[in-house]
Amino acid sequence: MASTRRRVNGVAYTDYKVDKEMSVPRRTADFLSWYASKAPYRIVPLPDLTKVVTLLPRRPGQDSKEVDTQKSRTQRVKALLEHEYGIGLVVIPGKGMRATVDDEDFSRHCVGKTAKRAKGTLTTLARQTGMVNMRNIRDDQVKSFMSSMRSLTKELNPDTLERRLPLLPKPPEEEG
Repeated sequence: MASTRRRVNGVAYTDYKVDKEMSVPRRTADFLSWYASKAPYRIVPLPDLTKVVTLLPRRPGQDSKEVDTQKSRTQRVKALLEHEYGIGLVVIPGKGMRATVDDEDFSRHCVGKTAKRAKGTLTTLARQTGMVNMRNIRDDQVKSFMSSMRSLTKELNPDTLERRLPLLPKPPEEEG
């Protein structure tokens, strides 16, 4: 079991001063930002993160209710990191999470992941718009909308997407 007192790069989780006035998602974002500046690229296991930000006396188990609750805060923490700290969140399933440390790290983990999702969404949009027979649409607003979608998907067809949205290779810590 990992200790929250162990030092990495000369810093321990217990060096972080918790602001009890902050909400738990805000504490989490603040802690991850702080830790990324002290121990770049180091993943914080969820039980350790949960112990620090919720002020638990002991490290909870990986499958505990407290850790599950912390996992449920992930999207809020991600939004806080991006909007208030200008950094991203990296989640490594089964291992933990960390904040991004620079623009390259953010590009690889955040922009790259969003581009992958966008590519899938645009491919689905192209398939769905191709399924619609425009002659069967009577409503002018729907017809105009579908016409716009058709134009967009012709420009961004799967072949074009392959060239215009290249995917980054998986980072080393995510391979396997």
